[in-house]
Amino acid sequence: MEEEILEGKLFATFEGHGDFSKLQQSCLELDLFENPSEEDDMKEYFLFKRIFDMLDEYQEQSYLLDPYLESLVVPVVESLRTHTKVSVAKNRRGSPKRVERLARLLYSYIKLRGYKTISQFILSFHCEPSEQKTVRFFPHEIADLSIALEALVSPAGLIHEPFQWALRYVVLVWLSLVCIIPFDLAQFDEVDRAGYTMDSLESSAKVFLGKAGLDREGAALLLSRLYMRKDASSRFPEFLEWSKIQIDKNADIFMTIGILQVLCEVMNSASVEQVRLRASQIFEITDATDKKPLSSNAVVRKFRIKLLSRAALRLLPAPLIGRRKGRVLTGNDINEDCVQELNIDVPEEVEQVLEQLFEALQDRDTIVRWSAAKGVARISERLPLEFADQVLETIMGLFSIHSITAASLYDLPATAESPWHGACLACAEMARRSLVASKRLPELIEWLSKALYFDLRKGAHSIGANVRDAAAYVLWALARTQDPASLESYSQNLARHLTTVALYDREIHIRRAASAAFQEHVGRNVSVGAARMIAANDKKL
Repeated sequence: MEEEILEGKLFATFEGHGDFSKLQQSCLELDLFENPSEEDDMKEYFLFKRIFDMLDEYQEQSYLLDPYLESLVVPVVESLRTHTKVSVAKNRRGSPKRVERLARLLYSYIKLRGYKTISQFILSFHCEPSEQKTVRFFPHEIADLSIALEALVSPAGLIHEPFQWALRYVVLVWLSLVCIIPFDLAQFDEVDRAGYTMDSLESSAKVFLGKAGLDREGAALLLSRLYMRKDASSRFPEFLEWSKIQIDKNADIFMTIGILQVLCEVMNSASVEQVRLRASQIFEITDATDKKPLSSNAVVRKFRIKLLSRAALRLLPAPLIGRRKGRVLTGNDINEDCVQELNIDVPEEVEQVLEQLFEALQDRDTIVRWSAAKGVARISERLPLEFADQVLETIMGLFSIHSITAASLYDLPATAESPWHGACLACAEMARRSLVASKRLPELIEWLSKALYFDLRKGAHSIGANVRDAAAYVLWALARTQDPASLESYSQNLARHLTTVALYDREIHIRRAASAAFQEHVGRNVSVGAARMIAANDKKL
């Protein structure tokens, strides 16, 4: 009963900040170099457990902690930094349990707000826009590189204990932040060992790249930040060759996921020239992961699709100004954007990537379809309008794959669920970016009206809830981006369907989605109707 009440509770602020700060201060006062007795260890266990439970209550409203993050995170980071510094200087291990719990506390903050927010946070809640300042909670001084690196490579350090996963993740994230500071890593090398610092960072991260836990994510982040440096960019081609060998020979699932994570991060932040020069090697790696047994893993397929999408984006120019403002260009618009579109040359590699994304929209796993849908829409945003319209036409063709032989919606085979869901997700992402032309609305809304009732019997249960949810998402996106006048002729039909689903669908999240879409359409249409009434009254006057 208490869990049900807690689950439905919504907070307006960080209510337990005072008690939480006192509990955390008690934890920070513990000596990290002294091993506790059994009685003290048990007390400390429950103390940290209470802290973790309090943080978990704000998992869905983590933004409420933003005003207090600096005062909460910085002391924990400084305590771990001091322990690491003393451990490296005096070769002392400290208390494994206390260090592990403190590292888990810092990881809890990262889990709550994300590593990007914790490592770099904008204090905008008490500053004017012109006075906003960037605060890095993690230490980022030049001297920190030697401290963190020595803790990582030291064979006798606590970081190599099997249960110290949180400490390893924190140190790897710490190093990834230090790596982006613009200073030459060669200044940390010993006189007779040129390149030692960079070699140590790369080799240590590669060791953790094949792990199954968070170590892999931290190592992938560190390697990606390392290869984005100018003085380390020459190592990126070697990493691509090494990655290809690892995937071809070992075919290890965890190592493959780690490699794909590194490449996805590099594609997202590296220079355009760096990506374009190595595009062929990147596509060779994606082709290698499309073979069994790697292709049978959903996470591998997800990161493969994400890598393909990001690589294709780097081969295309940035979105046009008109589209950035959420405006669809029509054939009557003669402006600079149209002239720019005439000069866009779509590489052949992009067309090949789109074909693979269309196949991924029909994948059996939702995470793969979702990644493919976002990739298709982001690529289409950078294509000429005529090409983007062809992409939308191909997506809508997925609805008819299994519909030709079916007499009605309920006669569709169970395999139709994946194509319909992928098509709805892709249409929603296209609609959000204003890439749905008015001439496509009749066909699209006809398919969406059927998708709202997609419900197939499979054995003792029904499938299709995700299709109905995605269909409501498309209609919501159309209401926000399309001209209300273009949707006016469909308003009554859509209102009837959305009201029916909002009232009678057995899934609560679908009823909420349909209700949100209905409200969005009503708000837009009412605004247009009110404007027309005002204009009509002005004419009479």
